[in-house]
Amino acid sequence: MKPLGQSEKNHSIHFGVPAGYLDRLFGWIDDLSELQVILRILFLLRTERGFPPFVMRKRVEEDQVLASVFESRVKDTRREISSVLDKAVAKGHLLDVILITSNGQEQELVLLNVEENNNFIRRSEQREIQVRGFGQVRLIGQRLPKYQDVFSLYEENIGVITPIVADELKDAETSYSYEVIADAIKEAAVRNKRSWRYVSAILRSWSQEGRQCGSDWRRAEKVSVAKVFKEPKGPLLSR
Repeated sequence: MKPLGQSEKNHSIHFGVPAGYLDRLFGWIDDLSELQVILRILFLLRTERGFPPFVMRKRVEEDQVLASVFESRVKDTRREISSVLDKAVAKGHLLDVILITSNGQEQELVLLNVEENNNFIRRSEQREIQVRGFGQVRLIGQRLPKYQDVFSLYEENIGVITPIVADELKDAETSYSYEVIADAIKEAAVRNKRSWRYVSAILRSWSQEGRQCGSDWRRAEKVSVAKVFKEPKGPLLSR
């Protein structure tokens, strides 16, 4: 892989990555290529001052650093990068939108899947909106994530769904959003605690104490889940 140029090293960082996004990213991502592409996008976003912070999809597809990473694996690096981008969007890690400018040009942008950027997309659906570098634009298309239903997600990550678990999942859907249930399932799987009892304990813990970010959130989860299970010898969750 080519070393970073001096100009890249010396850029100051203006763009902050939400801690919650990193928590979700490293808890869910299971593909090295996706991780490499997303980390490169985070690097490309480092000097963004305007809102929303975005990278042109074409710029990512033609990025020479990513090309040097992938050239040992595939011949057509641009096609591979494009495929990895599609997967990251389908899994909900990234947002991909197509905007049309006032002079009729289409522009495809890649953004992080965070609340602020989703709000921007909703506003651009309703009216023309100002975007740095393009002037007035409106949304004409978006690649959407392919969410699994919670039953498929549970079977894939935890195990067989019994009639009792099926009823519990249905009840959970009335109390929690898809994203929260999915995160709890993934969290249990990451910790190799593959049971509905454990997933349910995580959901109750988050409901009672809230979901924090970073090490504080991890510490809160360890204590609260242990309390739910009434573990006498310490928390169930290990570091």
